[in-house]
Order: sequence, then C-alpha cells, then structure tokens
Amino acid sequence: KEQRKAMLLQQLKEEKERKALVEKANQVDDVLATLKPFVKYEKNGVKVSLKFFKRSQLTDDLAVWAFALLKENMEAIYEEGGWGWKDSQKRKELLHDDARFLIAFDEQEKPVGFSHFRFSPEGQTVVLYIYELQIHSDFRYKGLGQHMTRTLELVALRHKMEWVMLPVFKKNKSSMNFFMGKMKYEVDETSPSHDI
Repeated sequence: KEQRKAMLLQQLKEEKERKALVEKANQVDDVLATLKPFVKYEKNGVKVSLKFFKRSQLTDDLAVWAFALLKENMEAIYEEGGWGWKDSQKRKELLHDDARFLIAFDEQEKPVGFSHFRFSPEGQTVVLYIYELQIHSDFRYKGLGQHMTRTLELVALRHKMEWVMLPVFKKNKSSMNFFMGKMKYEVDETSPSHDI
C-alpha cells in the first residue's frame, strides 16, 4: 500500500512538473529572442524573416490570411482522406488561446508561410506539437519549410520539450516525403496509423 502511494505521489509530482514546463514555455514573449541567427532565411532565391506571435498578438489580418492559406493547402487533402473539412472547426483549432505561430514574411513584409504550434503535455512527456506548417506555393521546395521546422526543434530544446510531434496524412505524399524523408521524423507508437 505504501509503495502504491509513493508511486502515485511520484506520478503526481511528475505531472505537475510537466504542466509547469508547459506553462513556463507559454509565458515566453518571443521564442525567437534567443535564436537570432534563425530569424533570417536567405537561400534559393528566398529572403524571409521569421516572427513569433502568441494567439493574443495575432492581428485579425494575419488570422484571416493564415486560415485562408490553411484552407487553400489542406481542404482537398482532408476531404480526400475522409476526414471532411469544416471551416468553423479548423478556424477554432487554428485560433485557440494556446496557439503559437512562427510566420515567415518576405521583403515587402508580406506573410508567405506559417507554423501553428503549441507546447503540450503528451502522456508521460512534454512536446512541441506542430499543428500546421503551411507555405505559400510560390515559396515551396526552397528550404523554407525545413528551416522553419529546424527552428521549431530548437525552440523545443530551449524550452525543455522532449519531443516534436505533428500529424501527417498518409495520402499527403509531399508532406510524408518531407517529414519522413528529408526531416527524418518517425511514426510514433501512439499514432493511429502506426502501420506506415
């Protein structure tokens, strides 16, 4: 009985520690502040700078732009995958209070790509969960997605997150090739499609 109690207390302590790590990460005003070399990306004819936004800092214009890009890039993939697409549902997820954004701006300060991510407890661990990585078609296949993903991996490290996790549709071949091939991500055992 004492052993069970000690085990439960240990589990509670660890859960509290995970929540504290996530809370601390969520309070950071700019996750890029300590990653200055990664703010600029200039390669393959692309010149962009990355900026960080908490949901509360996202302007209405940026929120509308991000949702439009998400819908343009993903609606058909959701439909084909049998998941269906509901604007209201996806907008709610994208603009959740815990949402954090890395947004890439071109030289004219026009947004060209974004990542929606959150710090989150996940089972016995804490993760940086990438909900979205969306790049405008003119800026794809030029290393920007790779740069943004690597930057998020560094953000995860800085904030003591143990993993970077993200969902990818099997039917989305370009994303599968990108994350599983180029970025060397692996299917997690908790994935509903562990049979990849």
